[in-house]
Amino acid sequence: MKTLKNIWTDITSINNIELAYKKAKKGKRHYRAVKEVEKDPRKYLLHLQSLLREGTYRTSEYSVSEELCGSKVRVLHKLPFFPDRIAHHAFMNLVSEFWKRSLIRDTFQSIEGRGTSDCISRVRFAVHNDKPLFAKKLDVVKYYPSLTNDITIDPKLYKLGDVKAQDFLFELLGSLPVTPLGNHPSQYVGNLAISDIDWYAKQKLGIKHYYRYCDDIIIMGDSISEINEQTDVIKSLFADKGLRTKETSNTLNLQTDLLDFVGVRLNHSKLLLRKSISDSFKLAIKARNLDSIPSYYGWCKQARAEKLFQKHHNILQKN
Repeated sequence: MKTLKNIWTDITSINNIELAYKKAKKGKRHYRAVKEVEKDPRKYLLHLQSLLREGTYRTSEYSVSEELCGSKVRVLHKLPFFPDRIAHHAFMNLVSEFWKRSLIRDTFQSIEGRGTSDCISRVRFAVHNDKPLFAKKLDVVKYYPSLTNDITIDPKLYKLGDVKAQDFLFELLGSLPVTPLGNHPSQYVGNLAISDIDWYAKQKLGIKHYYRYCDDIIIMGDSISEINEQTDVIKSLFADKGLRTKETSNTLNLQTDLLDFVGVRLNHSKLLLRKSISDSFKLAIKARNLDSIPSYYGWCKQARAEKLFQKHHNILQKN
């Protein structure tokens, strides 16, 4: 088994910490905590390097908030900009690409180059070109709140051959009883924790059209009975980890029914933007919420709804 070795010196190098600082403050320079570090970044970054190299860094206290993500309310655990967010970026700079290579290609969300647009593009290609006849959707119930330390503090998941790097990660994961949603490493941890199920679905069950976006899964194929059998196996694999799943759709006939996934609805002949996203885009235009426009453009482009975007964007420009 290939492991990532001898990386702690690189993680804690001042050049890497400076890069982490730049990434951590991107889009956040108006934050008070960021402005404070910007007064004397060298002082703060050298102090962080000292904490990491001396082994005295400990995860700070979390602030807890709730955020509506689509139809789901998620509890976010946020840490201070300094030292935690910078430290997390420094760690992820060295491990994220290695971890990414261990995931199946059709795992999405919080992975560089594998966001919503990539997911829609690959699912759309499969539905419109391979034309599988049927689809079923699964959801992992309360995924992050169910990812306990028993699941995540497992050396086999991360393949870190550097003890200090592993200790850093496990200290972070152990700072709460469950995986904290809202920091950079946790996003990858959420994918790695069930990556073995993804691989089992692809390699052992032979599911060509298996796609997972965070805690949402779709399975497509040409046999209802086979899809049902595969679904039962996958549900049992999640249950073995103490994770509960639910089927969020009956078996869909992709010749007539619309598969609703990551913001679009599609079948063999149609591709539509989800109505709730279309409505929220119109409200964002009305409220002149300019920061949200790029994300809505991404959805409209993938759903081939550029005319809808242009129509309402023109209204914004006129006003």
